[in-house]
Amino acid sequence: MLNPFRAVGKHSDKASSAATRPTPGSFPNTADSLYDLADSCKERYQQTGDLTPLNEAITHYQAALKQTPAPSVDRAGSLNQELAIVLYMRYREMHHLEASIACDQEAVKLFPPSHPKRSISFYDLGVALFTRFEETGGLQYLEESITYHRDALELRPASHPDRYVSLNNLANALFTRFQRTRLLTWTDALPMLVRPWS
Repeated sequence: MLNPFRAVGKHSDKASSAATRPTPGSFPNTADSLYDLADSCKERYQQTGDLTPLNEAITHYQAALKQTPAPSVDRAGSLNQELAIVLYMRYREMHHLEASIACDQEAVKLFPPSHPKRSISFYDLGVALFTRFEETGGLQYLEESITYHRDALELRPASHPDRYVSLNNLANALFTRFQRTRLLTWTDALPMLVRPWS
């Protein structure tokens, strides 16, 4: 499958540098400050591959979430686009993957149907469930992955810049199911045939 997660959301487009990177103690203990600190740790992990800042990012995102009670669109966004992402990055053992899936599932519940980033919740959950299927072989996880990729695709019209990503991952999941079960229906193929690129 394609790169499963993209760093999108409230804080991901902020440029940062070593000179301006926040450090523990440099911010008051507010949710926004914790998000910024966690983002900085995540960026340091992406630059170095060192798991220490990634673990710190998880800790800071979790602390921020405690200050952002549900139900809240902000909480859904942070769960889906920050904590779930770093938990997936941290994935070395199944409990990391399960925690990432749990965050995505809560995000799906909290985003209202009209929220513009709801498709990202569906997409990320589809990717994480496909990974769970690959690890466990459980076909029920593959079926769930297909469902969420379909949900994401429905929210991404032909003009959406990420529609091709949803199409690719849905096609991959359907082909995987076909390889395992020899099951492929006309309904499965339809989304890929109705002018996907126009």
